Amino acid sequence: MNLPFISICSKPKTTAGQGTILPKVGLAFFLLLSATVLSQKNEVYTRCISGENTEEDSIIHLREQKDAAFVALQKKGITQTLEAGTIAEIPVVVHVLYKTSTQNISNAKIQSQIRILNEDYQKLNANVNQTISQFLPLATDAKIVFKLATVDPQGKNTSGINRKSTTKNGFDYTANEAKKSSLGGIDAWPTDQYLNLWVVNTITYQGQGGTLGYAQFPGGDPATDGVVIVYNAFGDVQPLIAPYDKGRTATHEIGHWLGLYHLWGKNNDGCNAADDDLISDTPMQSEATAGCDKTKNTCGNLNMIQNFMDYTDDACMTLFTKEQVDKIHYTLQTYRNKFLVGDVNTSINSIGEQNNVFPNPFSNEIQWTENANVRLYNLLGELIYVAEKTNKISALETLNNGIYFLHITHNGRTEIKKLLKQ
Repeated sequence: MNLPFISICSKPKTTAGQGTILPKVGLAFFLLLSATVLSQKNEVYTRCISGENTEEDSIIHLREQKDAAFVALQKKGITQTLEAGTIAEIPVVVHVLYKTSTQNISNAKIQSQIRILNEDYQKLNANVNQTISQFLPLATDAKIVFKLATVDPQGKNTSGINRKSTTKNGFDYTANEAKKSSLGGIDAWPTDQYLNLWVVNTITYQGQGGTLGYAQFPGGDPATDGVVIVYNAFGDVQPLIAPYDKGRTATHEIGHWLGLYHLWGKNNDGCNAADDDLISDTPMQSEATAGCDKTKNTCGNLNMIQNFMDYTDDACMTLFTKEQVDKIHYTLQTYRNKFLVGDVNTSINSIGEQNNVFPNPFSNEIQWTENANVRLYNLLGELIYVAEKTNKISALETLNNGIYFLHITHNGRTEIKKLLKQ
């Protein structure tokens, strides 16, 4: 067992003109921690805690090797972008661990988080155009569709929401209590088939709360693979704590689950070029950022503080970059490839040209080339329409305007088309 990294974090310090500047935290289980704020109930939330890396040496070494391979490919100009037309579809199960009725969050709150993930990972977030002008051209669609699982591990229909009442006041990070039924949590569903999200009342470390969430990096123990988030930083439906009220805790943590590091790297090394996020199109920065200071400059350059992998306020976050998406796709192809080639809910997931779908955008009807079985989903991952052996869907004028996904299954192959209703 390896215990090489212990990050001792101090309280945030305030620097003139830069807001709250935070010490760095580097963990194999990354922690997204709230800046020190007072909620309406005067509860204190602190962004920075101490953490330990308790992964096996072999896991860490393999991850470092794959990171090095990714960097080498990037330097040669060999991108890892998914094959033209390919998309990842990730079934999500949300395990809700609650002690009070307030912590037993609503289905609407859970659905809002799925919507936010689809918006953020597909560059559909409403605030993307607020990105600092020099960084806006880097904003990139990661081509990932999240949806609540519709089939459970036993093959039965499910809402994708799993609830459990608890007497626990919090769930310990180090012991991964939320992920273990033996410790009062809920065991993960098969982690090569589902993204497991645990929503808890409190995440504790050394007996203290205040952490918003944490994720396990790819390649770790399958039994604990997934993301843990506190209930009041999940989605954008109340109850919420400002400024972590736009669902970006999950966006950030799933970024770690997909292999991304914080912009300042894994260790507390300031502007050390040997320790950054391994991404060349995110400018080097020396530390985490709180608030939303768009003029922040460290390491001699303007910092990309609106990136989803910084610690800025939820409303400030706007983008993943092209090379971050490359790293995400590299992770999907090396660690999480079952989400590309099929899972318990779908067959092959691709946006191909075998069936040309038209018109797009649509208003009241969609057509495609060959008769096929089809399913139409909205941005929440909800099934809107099912039909068999047809080449069109009509009477769609009552649908709300927005993004939809059409699954077309023909000759054992499933294509997914992103469509716009207007």
